[in-house]
Amino acid sequence: MYGVTIYGSMKENKMKPNHRLKHEREQRGWSQAKLAELVGTNPATVGRWERGVSSPYPIHRERLCGLFNKDVQELGLIEDNNSALQQDTIGGPDLKPAVTPDVRSFIFDPAIPMLPLETGTPVGRDPVLARLKKQLYSEEVPGFSALSGLPGVGKTTLALVLAHDHEVQEHFNDGILWAGLGIQPNIEEIQARWGVQLGLEVTTIKSRSDWAKTLRAAIGLRCMLLIIDDVWEVDDALAFQVGGPYCMYLFTTRFPQIAIQIAGSRTIAVSELSEENGVDLLAHFVPGLIEQDSTTARRLVNSVGALPLALVLMGRYLRSHTYNEQPRRLYNALQDLDNTENRMHLGDPHGLSRPYSNYSHRMRYSLQSVIALSDERLDKTQAQSMFRALSIFPPKPNTFSEDAAVAISKQPAETLDTLCDVGLIESSGPGRYMMHQTIADYVRAQTEKDTLLCERMITYMTYYIQTHSHDYQAIEQEHVNILAALEEAARQTMEREFMQAVTAFAPFLRIRGLNDEARSYLHRAYQIAQKLDDYLEEMKLLSHLGRMSERLSEYKEAEHYLSEGLNLARKYGQTDYICLFLAYLGIVMDKIGAYLRAEIYLQEGLLLARQLDQPERICEVLCSLGTVANHQGNYIAAGFILSEALELARRLEHKEYIMQALTQMGVIAVSQEDYTRACAYFLEAHDLARQTGYQDLTIQLIVNLSAALGSLGEYEQAEQYLQKGLNLSQQSGNRAGRAMLFNNLSSLASLQGQYEQARAYLQEGLEIVRSINHLRLSNHILYEQGELALATHQYAEAQNIFEEVIRSATAFPEIRANAHYGLARTMARLGNSDEASQQGEASAQIFETLGLPKAITVRNWLATLSKKKSR
Repeated sequence: MYGVTIYGSMKENKMKPNHRLKHEREQRGWSQAKLAELVGTNPATVGRWERGVSSPYPIHRERLCGLFNKDVQELGLIEDNNSALQQDTIGGPDLKPAVTPDVRSFIFDPAIPMLPLETGTPVGRDPVLARLKKQLYSEEVPGFSALSGLPGVGKTTLALVLAHDHEVQEHFNDGILWAGLGIQPNIEEIQARWGVQLGLEVTTIKSRSDWAKTLRAAIGLRCMLLIIDDVWEVDDALAFQVGGPYCMYLFTTRFPQIAIQIAGSRTIAVSELSEENGVDLLAHFVPGLIEQDSTTARRLVNSVGALPLALVLMGRYLRSHTYNEQPRRLYNALQDLDNTENRMHLGDPHGLSRPYSNYSHRMRYSLQSVIALSDERLDKTQAQSMFRALSIFPPKPNTFSEDAAVAISKQPAETLDTLCDVGLIESSGPGRYMMHQTIADYVRAQTEKDTLLCERMITYMTYYIQTHSHDYQAIEQEHVNILAALEEAARQTMEREFMQAVTAFAPFLRIRGLNDEARSYLHRAYQIAQKLDDYLEEMKLLSHLGRMSERLSEYKEAEHYLSEGLNLARKYGQTDYICLFLAYLGIVMDKIGAYLRAEIYLQEGLLLARQLDQPERICEVLCSLGTVANHQGNYIAAGFILSEALELARRLEHKEYIMQALTQMGVIAVSQEDYTRACAYFLEAHDLARQTGYQDLTIQLIVNLSAALGSLGEYEQAEQYLQKGLNLSQQSGNRAGRAMLFNNLSSLASLQGQYEQARAYLQEGLEIVRSINHLRLSNHILYEQGELALATHQYAEAQNIFEEVIRSATAFPEIRANAHYGLARTMARLGNSDEASQQGEASAQIFETLGLPKAITVRNWLATLSKKKSR
């Protein structure tokens, strides 16, 4: 049996206070914390030395002598009496007592690296540190905690912060030991070093297992924190499971599977920083850049996915080029960092960014080198093949599906598990994964772009869109990947594939309000279709261009594209497309108030749709016809048309047409002043619109719903909806919807007596509708301005506005009827009773023709006016 000499820990050595050491420290104006930092220990231990409670280890004595330029006698570091040391000898003479201090002194492993000045307090890591401390302070001892995460994410830094934390040192009052492992650690050497720290001098122990027994006996009942950093093999980590019942363990590893095996549910996944925290970290190195050009700083942070190691390397590089405050030099450095290859190979020649250097003999320390270590762990066939294939997907926060990964890489799904286990990709929910920006950059720098992979991606994404044409949530998941596939198709000059993918993707872009992408891709695809003389694709693309222009309130362009498409469809006898273009042209004519032309287009389209037995097209045309009837105030006819449309849409389970029919039926309920029923229609449609992400219809529903809620006196709720609608319209570029939102906000403000605010809202709305030449909305908002002028007793202004609306709104009978009624009340206020009666009569007749209940309101007002005249 090996002999171990273990020094007792139950009594403190009775020593005299070390006034010499204290005197030397105070002469230099250093605190105990400063001295502790300089020699690699903690303030509590320095205090023990000065009080004579314990004396320093040999390594600390050497550092103290060098620091103060004095010998051990001059610093009072030689003990005259070792009799207080109690020995408990186990076994034979193989282990000899080391020259040790009093065993009650705090052990701060000299292998624990000093914290770099810039990262001494890690940015954005307070929640992780708090959670980790809670685990380490728990009563479940001995306990195992683990930090896992990408290479360079800051696991070792977090461990160092804990090791240097005074609170942690007070809790683990017997000391902290550190083992930096890496790929090929010398386990026995680290175990022997631990033995020396514990007061043992070892001569014959060779095996890991014997060392483990020896160290466990030496630690005994001490309360210690054992940190095992950069674990690559579970067996290596377990060699340091040597603590007693009052010890806790902290492991760090880049491999999630190893962390789970060691620590189970006490594993903490360390993620990269947020953008804001990444900018803050960069500011430690180049504060001037952050203050002067935050946009560039954010671009740098995002270029490396806010990975702490990358930010530290970039920060040090920039700082080395900014110390002399020359703008040219900083500009050149920033240009260098814009290059992906430069970022990946940005080195740390002095080792300032790594806490230990057990890889330094193998390779230059850089992002590329630390990621390469994980790459080398993969087998050379399936795993590396899939790893390289997955870099074709845009990086995190984008995700990709398991099906897409398998289809593009042509490797089995189980290979994804391997990549997750080694931390090269991350799981992102059931069946989905993601790859960090720096890892994707690493792969792309290693390999040339594979044309075959690009072709597979484009083929898969095109098929995916076509098979999920009505499942917008499914398309949303792959949205970023589809855009990447389109860009690859354009770069690879895969024209037909690009054109077909754009055609399939366009409805989603339109519904989500992604106008910039839609416009760019549709124009490029249309040019390809013309070049290839593919009239079928031309017609599809013209229909999408027309609809996109219509939703952007660009009605002339919309009519141009749709008319071109209709001519092409008639030329080639494509009745299906003839029907489609007729339906879309009817919608555009409705928007500009050309109701007769709208009805002609829509009735012809409905006839064709019935002949072709196309229930979806029939439903679409019926919704449009109902809308046109509503806009003309023909609510009875609209009710019949929309009832048929809603029944058919529910049978088809077509959410878009259900929403359209419900919306227009709600409009009818508002016209009948049945606001409760109107709200029910609008809310059902709003829920569907929110589920499908249909932005334009959501805005339209908010306009209608807020009006109904305002009529019910629910002003606060109505305003909440309207503000939400404004944000949505700003994102989607829906100008007509934005104008109506301002109109409704004005109505709410006016109802609450906030007339100046109401006037401002109306002016914003009017400017928008005039810029898009929307005649119906222009007249509607102008009428509201007249009502506001009347409410604020500006009768001359009100008269002029109402008269202008009556002249202009010939195609909009309900608006014209409202304007006549407004003018009638204005004339009454001005004392012109005869004119007031004539205008009131004109209003009542139009409302009666339309079958609207407001006719009763006008008739009652006329009766009151007549009584006043007879007096």
